[in-house]
Amino acid sequence: MRLRYATLALVAFAAAGPATAQDIGGSGFSWTGFYAGINGGGGLFSSTTTDFSGYIQSGVDGAFPRTGMGELVGGTAGVNVQVGDAVIGIEGDLAWSSFDNSASWNGGDIVDRPRWDWFGTVRARAGVALDRGMVYATAGALAANTHYFFGSLANAQYGYTAAAEGVVLGLAAGGGVEYALTDHMTAKFEYLYLGLPTTHAFDGTVLPSPIDFQSSAQIVRVGLNYKF
Repeated sequence: MRLRYATLALVAFAAAGPATAQDIGGSGFSWTGFYAGINGGGGLFSSTTTDFSGYIQSGVDGAFPRTGMGELVGGTAGVNVQVGDAVIGIEGDLAWSSFDNSASWNGGDIVDRPRWDWFGTVRARAGVALDRGMVYATAGALAANTHYFFGSLANAQYGYTAAAEGVVLGLAAGGGVEYALTDHMTAKFEYLYLGLPTTHAFDGTVLPSPIDFQSSAQIVRVGLNYKF
């Protein structure tokens, strides 16, 4: 009789054991694995064009800073490895953006056009897992396809312009939160600072000094990822 009761107790304990362990604090979700997804959002685009000599802008030398809002949409792919509550990984993304701070003076003759039409980042991520949630910091490299122009449209043929366009490398850093909606689908909210170095531009031989272009963006975005 005692053996029978002992056997029944052992079976009951074995059946309840996994659930009890999970209730006490064992995690039912692992962040380890590859993932890919989509994201979208917007941000503040800041730019400064500096005409050192005032040669183009009617003898008014100085910097012309501006800020404006823009939108973005893109895709993301990465991989995570979870060890205990720590999560580390690598993430890359590519996004189209509408960042554009174009302006004009002198009846539209003097034009300043700094813009990005796309950008991408490759970043390391380090976070803390809270079962199905995660808080993380991230930092890495930025590549942005920039288009810079400053000059006189009426006198462009005489070299009264400075222009530069192409991919410029910079830095990206920020952080975010992510939550597993299901075992394969996660949602995230993220902030990133995107900064580029100064670009010096010449066009023609009449400019006595370069025109400098500097730009950066602060973005927030939401995303959905599928974990494989």
